Amino acid sequence: MKTWLQKLWHDPAIRYAFAIWLVLRIALSVWAALLNAWMPSSVPLDPDQLYRYLGVQPVTEGWAGWLLGPWQRWDTNWYVAVALQGYSVDETAIFAPPLYPLLIRGLGTLLGGGAVAFLLAGLLISNGAYIAGLACFYKLTAWETDVPTAQRGMVYLALFPTAFFFLAAYSESLFLLFTVAALYAARRGRWMWAGIWGALAPLTRLPGAVLIVPLAWEWGHQVLTTRRRGGEVSWRGGAWLLLPLLGALVFPLYAWFRLDSGSLFAPFSIHTQRFHGRFTWPGLCLVDALRVLASGRFRSIEPFDLFFALLFIVLTVLVCWRLPRVYGIYMISILAGVLTKTAPIQPLLSVSRYVLSLFPAFILLGRWGRNPWLHRFIVYPSIALFLFFSGQFVIWGYVG
Repeated sequence: MKTWLQKLWHDPAIRYAFAIWLVLRIALSVWAALLNAWMPSSVPLDPDQLYRYLGVQPVTEGWAGWLLGPWQRWDTNWYVAVALQGYSVDETAIFAPPLYPLLIRGLGTLLGGGAVAFLLAGLLISNGAYIAGLACFYKLTAWETDVPTAQRGMVYLALFPTAFFFLAAYSESLFLLFTVAALYAARRGRWMWAGIWGALAPLTRLPGAVLIVPLAWEWGHQVLTTRRRGGEVSWRGGAWLLLPLLGALVFPLYAWFRLDSGSLFAPFSIHTQRFHGRFTWPGLCLVDALRVLASGRFRSIEPFDLFFALLFIVLTVLVCWRLPRVYGIYMISILAGVLTKTAPIQPLLSVSRYVLSLFPAFILLGRWGRNPWLHRFIVYPSIALFLFFSGQFVIWGYVG
């Protein structure tokens, strides 16, 4: 009899996801090490720059400095700092829900504790979730369409210009796994698992709270379809939808009553206020972005933020038209949250990273990729920008 590991390895989704991960992991590690060697002065270790590490010891020496140090950037230090010190590290740390820092703390402690162990733990967790998330995406896409579409869609998602965040110590890969798994389970009528995965999403990233909207719509759609066909309707699936609702409330309630955040919405408002941001009407951030670009004073990432925002608005419309409605509702729900934030300096802050969670767009692109010319048009620019953005990240350039 085959062991469960052998069965897992014979799953084409796992094998394909692992192959993509292995190629990208090796390529990114070599690329980051080369950049670290060529531009050592870009690593901010002087006293005026150490604030970026949030009290976490910089990893710069020995093998860890070469393999792990280039990924100790930006929000990674927030996650590691929360894992090491809890939310007492800074009152604004509650922008990061607890699941990822808790996992880092658990695995980092098993690995011996300290900055190196916790950074390694963050990378192991995100990379493991990345493989699982890609495999789940493959299964969902193959189930909805066909295997070639699933394979192409995985490649496009993995090579998206900011997809290196999936392999960094960020929560993006966990969030991808939970959202894809929740919608896959819902589409197949497995509501217990849809509820469990849906509850974990907002404990990973705050936008996961909106997952209740597409899940509720899909449940209602399946109930109505069953009744029209004269079948027996079970209401138990709807009860499992209480889990995503509970998952969305747990951390805001904890922050309110235990961390004295001041209100139930404090994690969301603090997340929005980073870099002096604020809430606005959906879409006004696009106007603000055009104003900033017209001023001529902007960071190199901002034209890409605007381009990706517009691109995924168009793709959302096309997903609503070409794929089952639940995927369009999911994308509208996520985009609505992304586009209700603005800031005077970077109105579309981190949009280039946030669109990674809009995975249904890559199902659609996987379909279109049957055309060889369109396939090349997607892949070649993606690889170039993937290297450019990951390089910017390694040398402390802000990407998302």
